[in-house]
Amino acid sequence: MVANAILRRKIEQSRVSVSSYPKLNVLAAAHARETAARVRALFNTLADVKTEASAVIRCGRYLRGLPTPSVLGVLEVDGVSNAAAFHMDAELVSHVIDLSLGGDPAIDSSYPDRMPTLIDLAMCGRFADAILGSFGKAVATVCRGKSLGVMRCERFETTPQMATIAPERSEVIIINQRVEVGESTRNGFFELVLPLSVIDPIKIDLMQHFGTPSSLNSNLWERHLRTTLMQSEVPVTAIIDSQRVPLSTLAGMKVGDVLRLSRSAAEDVEIVLTTNSGRRTFAAARLGAKGAAKAVKLLADPDPELLAQLRLDG
Repeated sequence: MVANAILRRKIEQSRVSVSSYPKLNVLAAAHARETAARVRALFNTLADVKTEASAVIRCGRYLRGLPTPSVLGVLEVDGVSNAAAFHMDAELVSHVIDLSLGGDPAIDSSYPDRMPTLIDLAMCGRFADAILGSFGKAVATVCRGKSLGVMRCERFETTPQMATIAPERSEVIIINQRVEVGESTRNGFFELVLPLSVIDPIKIDLMQHFGTPSSLNSNLWERHLRTTLMQSEVPVTAIIDSQRVPLSTLAGMKVGDVLRLSRSAAEDVEIVLTTNSGRRTFAAARLGAKGAAKAVKLLADPDPELLAQLRLDG
């Protein structure tokens, strides 16, 4: 029994393969700023939102860790088979309900924990719409106009373990935000639960513009590889002339025999590179001399396409 319990805990642990996903600090900070502005407009009072944490965890493990009852909004996302989610802790639910019913922002009052009613969930739905709107605007700001599609609150679940968001063992990104509202600085927490399939459309943008430790290491390795390759030697051949000769002539050649070159051979030298894919013409040249040695002089710039490949631009 003990061995089975240990094995189950290991299976449920988050995998390390998700380290390639970008940190969401910049996106979460932009979301916090947008949310604060919308909460101020929603309740007509002071509000501040701060990012507490972001993490990646298995979906089933996250849902099992939530208390019952809870306010968990299941979010439908255009173009994605998995759902996202929105969770509010009991303190935030209490403050949202109180302020929605006209409570005094200067007084820190809260309701005792209880099963949320349909009216409670409707008021939480207005708050959820503000959060989702601010997240969409944050994505557009951070990712230069890109969008994750329309996210809408489809329904609320008060028993999180019964919610269907994504496969139980798949990873989800959790963005935890702390909300302070009113002169009395009432506070509570909400979390956005985003399956990795939802974030995929903007993953490259986040990595390109803001980077991660893994991407920085990848760039260092790429620069090292590029430097090493640029120092490697490539066989270069200058072809003065080429012609077709009968096989019988070649078979009978001996010391002293002469192969006649064309009159323009010295002016039509071809410089070629030998690669794994065969010979490639590098440039046209002319035969001459430099000091006591023979030399070839380029008559035109090398092939731009071949140069781009040699510089590892393509």
